[in-house]
Order: sequence, then structure tokens, then C-alpha cells
Amino acid sequence: MKRWIKEPLFHFLLIGFAVFGLNAVFASRREGGRGSDREIVVTSGRIQSLEETFRRLWGRSPSADELQGLVNDYVREEALMREAIALGLDRDDAVVRRRLAQKMEFLSEDAASVMQPSEADLRAFMAAHPEDFAAEPRLTFSQIGLDPAKRADVNALLVELNRGHAHLEALTSIRMLPVHVDTMERREVTAQFGPEFTAKLESLPLGTWVGPIPSGYGLHLVRLEAREPGHPQPFEAVRDAVAREWSAAKRLEMKDAQIKDLLARYKVSIEKPNAASGETAEVKR
Repeated sequence: MKRWIKEPLFHFLLIGFAVFGLNAVFASRREGGRGSDREIVVTSGRIQSLEETFRRLWGRSPSADELQGLVNDYVREEALMREAIALGLDRDDAVVRRRLAQKMEFLSEDAASVMQPSEADLRAFMAAHPEDFAAEPRLTFSQIGLDPAKRADVNALLVELNRGHAHLEALTSIRMLPVHVDTMERREVTAQFGPEFTAKLESLPLGTWVGPIPSGYGLHLVRLEAREPGHPQPFEAVRDAVAREWSAAKRLEMKDAQIKDLLARYKVSIEKPNAASGETAEVKR
């Protein structure tokens, strides 16, 4: 716990929840109909934000009239938003609910994005997920696509191929695929030929034409010529990939932790589907 208190991320989350808390206070004041709710203040910071948004969109600064129009649009939108909230139009609206939930998720993702892993963090993450950063097995093979009209001649064609037929390009019926594939990573073979083809290819003996083997394109006769196993890579070679995966894992971890913390504040009850009397069942988490 002491370690978390010293983390900048902890302070960032506190600020974030404080902002949401203040927003809830102001929202409750608006619903209460206090006089201050009838005042719309367009701050200098808001005007700068409107100018910057215009500049990013149009590649230039707005003119005085254009800026006034942006401010007028903002005031109009703010007034409409407040009246909609006062009327409860934000409730039971799936789009609004989803957007607000996404903003809460973005808050935790933003918090994770400011975290900078140490070298030790990255090395520990790589050690915990070695298979994710190992060099892929590589496969070298030849293949020809079978003409559906000539499938009855597969055995004779296999005999001819194993005797050393040299004109494979003339035999294949699938012109969009390479006949010779040299040291292609397994994931690339899967992407191009499909998982079933790749699995069967890896199990083949070296140097012999076999088949037919199916892919998303049809049936193939295949000769596996070389198989290079996967192997661990040095940390320096995959550091950037480890950093990306570490960040993605942290974002997911923080999002899950935030949801767990939020749900802990609620008692959730769900009505039984057949409970005409309105009986509810408490959901245990």
C-alpha cells in the first residue's frame, strides 16, 4: 500500500475521481434549481480550446466572426444540455449511458498511458510471457493447387512430382499463391493459407510430396523442404514489442481494477425473469 501511495499513477487516479466527484456535485446543484445554474460562463480556457479545435480541423485560426460563432454554438449546446439533464433526458438513454461508461474507461486507460515501465519491469514481463516474444518457427515448402477437374489423378501426379517434375508453375491451378515459399514465419503461413493447412504442413516429413491438403483456396499437394524451430530472442531485439505488450496489459489490468473497485460500492439486485411480483435476487460478486 505504501508503494502505491508514492506512485504518480495513484495521484493521477485521485485527481480523476475528484473531478468526477465535483462534476456530480455540480450536477446535483443544477437539478436543485439554484440560481447559479442559470449562468453559463465561457472561460478563456474554453475559448482557447474552441480555437485549437478549429485550427486542427481547418489548418488556420478562426476569424473574429467565426470564433464568435463557435462561442455561440457552445453556449447553445450548454443550455440545451442543462435543460435535457433537468428533464432527465439523459436517463435510460443507451447511447448516453454507453458514452459515459466509455469516458470512465478512457480515464483508466489515460492513467495507464502515463506509466513508464522500468527496464526491470519489462524484463520481468518478458520472462512471464516467453512464448509471446520468441522467434516464430519458419517453414520452407513448395505447393501446387489442384485443378478440381483432375483430382482423380492425384496419386499419379504425386508419383510424377516425387520423381522430380521441374515445372511446378505449369501444374498449379491457384495462380495467386506462390509455388515456392522460402523461410516464411508460421504466423504468415497461417495468414495466407489458413490454420488447418499450417498444422498439417508442420507435421509432414521433409522432402516428400504429399496431399491433398486443404486451405481456404482449395486443395494442394505440398512438399515440406525445411523446418526451423522457434527460439527465444534477446531482450534487446524485442524491447519495443515488450513495451507495447506491457502497456496493453497494464491498461487492461487497471481497467479491471477500476471496475472491481466501482462495483464494490454497489449492491446489485436483478429481478428474476419470471418474477411477476417484482421479487429480486441479489447478485454475488
